[in-house]
Amino acid sequence: MLINEVTITMDVAPENKDGRTMLPFCWVVQALGASVQWDEATKTVTMKL
Repeated sequence: MLINEVTITMDVAPENKDGRTMLPFCWVVQALGASVQWDEATKTVTMKL
């Protein structure tokens, strides 16, 4: 993944689905400077910028 000309190496390969590139949500959000939290009890993701 390349953001602002900085290469970020992910531990998961991107996927191509129906002509669209799919990236892991967690990696994209963190690369943009946000935080991600997973709530196992409610099975929800919270993103904070």
